Amino acid sequence: MLFATVQTLEGDLSSVKRHTLQTKEETDKMEKAKGEICSMILAKQRKFPSLEANLSTLYQSLELIQQERGNLPVKLSEKRSYYSMVTDDIINQLKEQQRWMDDHKHSSLIGENSQPTDTTFKKPGELEVCQDDAVKSVSNNYEAASNELSLVKQQKLELDLENSKLTQSVEIMKKKINDFKPELREMDVKFLEKELLALLADKAELAEFMQSLQLQIVKLKGISHTINCSCGEKYEIELNSCVG
Repeated sequence: MLFATVQTLEGDLSSVKRHTLQTKEETDKMEKAKGEICSMILAKQRKFPSLEANLSTLYQSLELIQQERGNLPVKLSEKRSYYSMVTDDIINQLKEQQRWMDDHKHSSLIGENSQPTDTTFKKPGELEVCQDDAVKSVSNNYEAASNELSLVKQQKLELDLENSKLTQSVEIMKKKINDFKPELREMDVKFLEKELLALLADKAELAEFMQSLQLQIVKLKGISHTINCSCGEKYEIELNSCVG
């Protein structure tokens, strides 16, 4: 009886030892997992200052982009006003020279049909000087228009460069945003894309205006007029060489 009791106790003791060993192994696993979790938490905590700094830089950059976006319409409005003024000036010069051509053509016809006693067209030298002055005036006016167009083109290139730099800034911000949470990344990317589309729309509008201005300059290049002098000489005025 006593022997059986001892065997039973030994069996229970072995069972307790196995459970104790199993419990110790599970405890070790839990401690190991706890250590890994603590390491992950510490790693994330170390990243927080960097993320906060990047986020602050990002929003500062976005604010600067938004300010630039707000200033851009004013710049575009000023440039459009200048382009319109240049266009109106060119058109007025064209009308003025066209009126001069029409009036001079009419005067030349009158000179050819007048009598020798008519002193107005009796001196071909004076008429030649007058026509030379008029040709120089046309040339100077359209040379000035050509210079103004060159300035407009240069300003357009500068505006394109500004848009390019702004686009590059947006792309840099997009790359930085990829380091943040998906919901934050999605929100900011949409905002940046909206800003970029607005800039591209402004650029397209300006390009359309420049194309219209260029077409008007091309029309000016094709203007030429032949004047028959009462002295028998012919003068041909061409604007092609005066407009760049």
